[in-house]
Amino acid sequence: MKYFILRGLLPEPIEDGPHFGGIEPTKRKDRIVRWKSSMGPPMPLPKEGDHCFLNIKDVGRISVFVHDVYDALLLISANSQEKAYELASPFRAIAAVFLGYQPDDNASEYLIELEARCKEVENTYTSRDI
Repeated sequence: MKYFILRGLLPEPIEDGPHFGGIEPTKRKDRIVRWKSSMGPPMPLPKEGDHCFLNIKDVGRISVFVHDVYDALLLISANSQEKAYELASPFRAIAAVFLGYQPDDNASEYLIELEARCKEVENTYTSRDI
């Protein structure tokens, strides 16, 4: 199995969650405080890890991967790079049509291959694990 990050699209870690700007805290404890003190109604911390929303047998799967308390990436798992692009290309097209957003990047190189699957470290994921 090969693992890829889909460049140019950043999913929300939780529906209707807070949006932050400015400098991100580097310590996990500070990121948790930032999330909990955000404006609006209190929201639970996003569940970290791999959350699959599309799984096509013999092709692969697309997941939202939540890490560092509230950061999220689109993660594609497939048996080959070719299969990963079979998933990513239509997904990007759907995002462009329905969200009105076309990622500004090289149209033929928008998957970043990972050396290994993202690892769980004490039930938390950090950017070092990606």
